[in-house]
Amino acid sequence: MLTTNDLLARNYEASQNHKPLPTFAESRSAGQGPPRIALISCCDPRVVPEEYFGLTPRDAIVFRTVAGHPQGCWKDLVALDTFIFEGFGVNGFEEVIIVHHTDCGSLMFTNDMIHQGIQKRNPESNTENIIGTEFGAVSTSIEQNVRDDLEWLKTAPLVRKELAGSARGFVYNIKTGKLHEV
Repeated sequence: MLTTNDLLARNYEASQNHKPLPTFAESRSAGQGPPRIALISCCDPRVVPEEYFGLTPRDAIVFRTVAGHPQGCWKDLVALDTFIFEGFGVNGFEEVIIVHHTDCGSLMFTNDMIHQGIQKRNPESNTENIIGTEFGAVSTSIEQNVRDDLEWLKTAPLVRKELAGSARGFVYNIKTGKLHEV
């Protein structure tokens, strides 16, 4: 089983060939702006958006959440959208992409199962306040869940309406490697 120390050893090896990254100031002076695409994808380690989109650094900012739900990262999305506007003098993100995938683990658990598991694992804690909390379980089809997330994004607090309106949703097929738009 991989450990943190194994990862630190890998980092040491990788650092031997590291090329310094530009600072924000260096990027601005070189005319390089920030990524203008926000990509929200599942945290499943089998599903790596940098691979299935063929991303290179600076192509997009990738957020990884349970099932690729925007509810788990909307504050980060808003903060970075605002930072791009304030720090770089451009309008922020231009597009949002939401990607869910086939064989997602979120189809295999329920929010109630997670509630009960938290209470079992933390018997000495007051866990009453988690009742009703959504933990990302998908109780519909993946396609419908993408549609629901796109609708949620349109009503999310503080997300610019133009940005939410630009959002597109996809399902990634883990067997074919192809995306289809929902």
